[in-house]
Amino acid sequence: TKHPYVYPNKLMEPPANLGDYPKLMPLKEVMEIWPQDDLDNPPVPIREDLIHFDFNSPEDMEAACKFRDAKLPFKVVNVPEVIAAGEKWTDEYVSKKL
Repeated sequence: TKHPYVYPNKLMEPPANLGDYPKLMPLKEVMEIWPQDDLDNPPVPIREDLIHFDFNSPEDMEAACKFRDAKLPFKVVNVPEVIAAGEKWTDEYVSKKL
């Protein structure tokens, strides 16, 4: 099932002020947005709070290294090895191998 997502603006430098990224919220608010008793009905749209950096973009990977060094969370997308593993490790493949 495909769901619409909203992504944060991409920062190429870690923010100067601690606490500016990532956006933090109380657990109570998280649970109100997407109650754990209703996992099959996510909020529309699903809001992503972590920045996504593209593995195939040298500029994005340079920014990702800066975020890593600043100990800030982020996601890296379009990683060829991860894509290949996802294509290979189907339910059928796993059931035959285990």
